Amino acid sequence: MSYLTNWKEIIESSKDYIDEYWFENLNLYSSIKSSVFDVYRQKYPRLSKKIEEFKLNSFEYWEKEKTKIESYCNKNDLKFKIYFHHGRRKTPHEI
Repeated sequence: MSYLTNWKEIIESSKDYIDEYWFENLNLYSSIKSSVFDVYRQKYPRLSKKIEEFKLNSFEYWEKEKTKIESYCNKNDLKFKIYFHHGRRKTPHEI
């Protein structure tokens, strides 16, 4: 399970009603980033370590999530697009 959102559970509960899934990563403006992470720490203290890891390795996190999403959607014959923006080239699924 992803620790930011459980996209697999969302798909499973909605796939009978959805024609295509769009995925976007957590894009935070610099001006609010600290506040958002503070809320995560306060509301979900068990995720504090994960949030610190995420802050240090967000590119790697999103690459892993992208791979998982692509694999799951392809395996389940789901139409999808991924709009992850974290400083790299876009893949065909992102265009």
